[in-house]
Amino acid sequence: MRLKDIFRTQKYVCILAWALIGFVFAYIACSVILSGSTSITSLYDVGDVYEVRDSVYKTAITLEKGHQENSGKVVLDDGLFEYQIEIEKNENQYKYFCIQLKNLSIKDVEWTIDFRKQKNNEILKNEKNSYLLHEGMNLIYLPKNSFNTIAIEITGENDTSFYVEKMQMRETKPCFDGEKALEIVFVTYLLYILLSGALLFIWRKIGISFRFYSWIESLQEIYIIIAGQFKKIQERMFFLQKYKNYLVTSFFVLMFSYSVLVEILRVYYIKFKYHAFIYLVLLLIITMLSVESKPEKKNWNNSLVWSWLILWIIACISDFLLPKYFRFIGYVMVFAVGFFIFVWNNMEKPEGMIKNFVRAVHIFLVLITIFCLLFRPDVSADARYSGIIANPSIFALYLATIFAVVLGELENAIKNEVNLKYLLIYIAEGCVTFVFMIKSQSLCPLLTIAGIAFIWFVRMAYYTKKEHCRKKLVLVVISGLILLTPTYMCIDWGVKHIPQSLGTSITYEGEELIAKRQFGMIVYAGDLKEKIRDSRLGHKLNNASLSGILSGRDYYYKAYLREMNLFGHKENPEMWGKKRLPHNAVLGIAHRYGVFASAPYIIMLIMVIIRTFRYSKKKVPYAAVPFYVCVSSIVMSMADNVEQPFVWLPWIGLYLMMGCVFDNNSLKE
Repeated sequence: MRLKDIFRTQKYVCILAWALIGFVFAYIACSVILSGSTSITSLYDVGDVYEVRDSVYKTAITLEKGHQENSGKVVLDDGLFEYQIEIEKNENQYKYFCIQLKNLSIKDVEWTIDFRKQKNNEILKNEKNSYLLHEGMNLIYLPKNSFNTIAIEITGENDTSFYVEKMQMRETKPCFDGEKALEIVFVTYLLYILLSGALLFIWRKIGISFRFYSWIESLQEIYIIIAGQFKKIQERMFFLQKYKNYLVTSFFVLMFSYSVLVEILRVYYIKFKYHAFIYLVLLLIITMLSVESKPEKKNWNNSLVWSWLILWIIACISDFLLPKYFRFIGYVMVFAVGFFIFVWNNMEKPEGMIKNFVRAVHIFLVLITIFCLLFRPDVSADARYSGIIANPSIFALYLATIFAVVLGELENAIKNEVNLKYLLIYIAEGCVTFVFMIKSQSLCPLLTIAGIAFIWFVRMAYYTKKEHCRKKLVLVVISGLILLTPTYMCIDWGVKHIPQSLGTSITYEGEELIAKRQFGMIVYAGDLKEKIRDSRLGHKLNNASLSGILSGRDYYYKAYLREMNLFGHKENPEMWGKKRLPHNAVLGIAHRYGVFASAPYIIMLIMVIIRTFRYSKKKVPYAAVPFYVCVSSIVMSMADNVEQPFVWLPWIGLYLMMGCVFDNNSLKE
């Protein structure tokens, strides 16, 4: 295929790809110029940076009359403030202590800083000095001796006030300049437009052409050979054909359940290769059971497949240059997940795979509910419920994907004019899922399901043009609202009393049972209001700090941006004494496989949303499920750690369900 033909058929996507690559070049130039980096493995070479979390300097010990407002403003009413900063490392690898103040009401304010090495609250060594700090960035030289605690006292005149904008310990002086960065980005992007535009013009004039699609055709030929072997195995197991769909559903349930087991045992990183192998075995069994007649090549010449393939080719190259914890994932995605999608696209009724996935999710939800009510008591002092696993945030990720499936199921049923009494089971499932999510108090999944629920309602209001269908839609919404309160009361009472009453409570490492509560199901409005206000969600939504609302994710984002390079990394960056995950899929992919991997990844996600939305309008069963599942996974991946291979339901749902729209013919009526 000639380049001009690609531009004619995929014009807008090519423009987007061209623009994204330009932004990558601009980011590289900006990082290198600002930091003066000469390292190919570190574009923004500023050494190690230790971020002091704002929860430290926005929660102070108040003495005398000093106080701190919710906005973060510190007022010294003839008072004194103390900060105590615990450092996770004893060794001192930093040179500068950077403190940025803003809105300082006077010229300067006195800070007395004591760098201590202490153990069991006993000070072994210390170095104490006083400094006059001004508005803006203040650089303080750190002592050469090691320390693990920084004690700070702040004194000032009556009504002295200020905000602490930032605290850092750094190996080098801060070098980021916002105005200079914008200038570099603008000039670099302009040069990129001119140079790339000239090269593309010359390319088209010369008439250079490549058969790019031949790569995908060759890949499909490999799939056809493998499918032929799988078909032979399947024919020898002819007695299973009668139960094929039940088996596929069962193996999906096993896949979901195994991902939970890995999380409970906390062996994902320790034994990743074994986990990936078991997951692949389950996926290949599902694929083998799904092979029907002799497969044929499908029309995969579209932007989704191209971006998906380029992303994983980059991953393969990065893995070759720098082996990683997630080894050979690029090959697995191309040859295993791609093969599953190819077989799925060759099914006589491809929607049958979605139906099996949906049934598996329903069964999985039933198992979750039973397990929680019988074995998982309401534990932990912070009142967050972690359900089937030990982490409430991860539990909420599972629930959001289940909720997306329920919305797709409801849409399918309403469009097919199913009787309301049969819809009650799906409404009940939605209520159960929502209640568990409320108890987990995880903000990102909650906002995600609120968003997709709004999309669902708008879609249904638009598509259900018949009067009785719209009445049914209203009844569904009202039924959900009515069922929500008794569902919450039943589940809340159940997880607080049943496991402990029966003596069947299961706790995971690090959990402690709360005291057994009195039986009762009365909830007073005042108590509920106070409970919501004092909950984690209430604190986050009322938090004036961006870091507080984001649970410190902005620190993770900055750490990942500082470590970007061309070839990727083996490990995640270290923050506060631990390796930290990115809480953003784009940053995670760019850090793992190199900055250029972000361009095809972003295009892939955009095309998944566009193509699954187009598919959702088809008059086939469960057509809306891939759209809701993929959108929910993508939205959550922007603020949570969804982008980890072969783990958790959102990742499984995204990379499997996107396969329904690989074939261009799947979007035809």
